[in-house]
Amino acid sequence: MPLTPSYTWQETESSVAIEVSLPRAKAEQVDVLATQYFIKINFPPYLLNLDLHDAINCEDVTNTARIGDNKAVLEFKKATPAIWGTLVSKLGKDELKRRRDQSIQAHEERLSAAREVMKSKKIQDDRHALQEQMRLEQEQRELLERKKEEEKLRAQQDIFALTTKAFADEVDDLPATTEASDDEVDDLPVVAPIAPTPLPADDVKPPHILKPTSDIFDATTDVQEPTVPVIPVKTSVVKMSFTAKKFPNMAARETQEAEPPVPKTKEAPKALTAEGEEDVETNALWLKEKGDQFYKHKDFKAAVNAYTAALQRDPLHLSALSNRSACYLQLLQYPDCIEDCTTVLSRIQANEPLPTGQQVKWESVTLARRAAAYCGLGSMEKARMDLERALSLDSSNEKLREDLASVTRACLAIDEQTCAPSS
Repeated sequence: MPLTPSYTWQETESSVAIEVSLPRAKAEQVDVLATQYFIKINFPPYLLNLDLHDAINCEDVTNTARIGDNKAVLEFKKATPAIWGTLVSKLGKDELKRRRDQSIQAHEERLSAAREVMKSKKIQDDRHALQEQMRLEQEQRELLERKKEEEKLRAQQDIFALTTKAFADEVDDLPATTEASDDEVDDLPVVAPIAPTPLPADDVKPPHILKPTSDIFDATTDVQEPTVPVIPVKTSVVKMSFTAKKFPNMAARETQEAEPPVPKTKEAPKALTAEGEEDVETNALWLKEKGDQFYKHKDFKAAVNAYTAALQRDPLHLSALSNRSACYLQLLQYPDCIEDCTTVLSRIQANEPLPTGQQVKWESVTLARRAAAYCGLGSMEKARMDLERALSLDSSNEKLREDLASVTRACLAIDEQTCAPSS
């Protein structure tokens, strides 16, 4: 039971001050809620609830709360300047409760609005900071590009200056050329023109060309290749034996497991291979378990194939037939689902051997599954009848009750549309 702490209060026309005694109180341990008409101070084991005589201005920034020296001092501005004369309101219990709830609700709405404003402001600040960061990075990239262009231009100018200087130095090193005088030209010897060499006549043989006395590339030339001695290698036969597989048609890791139990519904005749061993892959229970694995991995088509193979091996396997109807429902093959469910129900009603206490559960689940298939085909009345039967068998199933209510509403809606006059 919480304790009510002692308190004193003072007022002026514009403000009210409350001093609450809280032994050994620290600021982080005291919870203060101040609304327009209600103040709550919580410091376990102390709890103080005050329904104020009149309203205070909770949004005034000059309001203060000081905690320390074994007390808490609260100062608030009044919403309307006046002398109250009493701190706590004397209204009736119901009116106080209604006013307190309204004050708390208004306070929560103000806090929610303030949080939204702060959230919006934070988003805007983050966006502005991001834009500012992007702007600074762009300016930095542009500055680097300008510096690179300036350095490139200076380098080109330096290379051009060096090239020009080197070319000028080479021109200065060349010997000076002088023009010959007329007298020097006259002293040059006269060179007779060279007569052209006549072409040889057709009957003139070309000079003899010596040919090599032997052809070094002759294919008949014998080339002696170096011989490599052959080292004889001893051979031997190594016999290897393997552990015999218990089930030849199964993977090695599965053959070490114990042989699957015989189905409870009926023991099917065992299929044998050419070697006289049992063919596990045609065992009805093994095929049914494979179908269960496919169903768990949501490979419904593969599961249907496995259950169908199991039923071909053992047509009386009730679990395989029931699970195949569930697969047909997942594949939206509603007629096939209805057919399998009907067969399962007829078998159950014909006293098919089932585990103790499971007949009612099987029948209710099968009826609910067939109802779902009827809903998929739009046969709402048949679905309603199946759900009513299922609920009569399992009256504590709330899910069946909800489904029946939904289907009943759908049937009523269909009846209303059917009976409505055409416009």
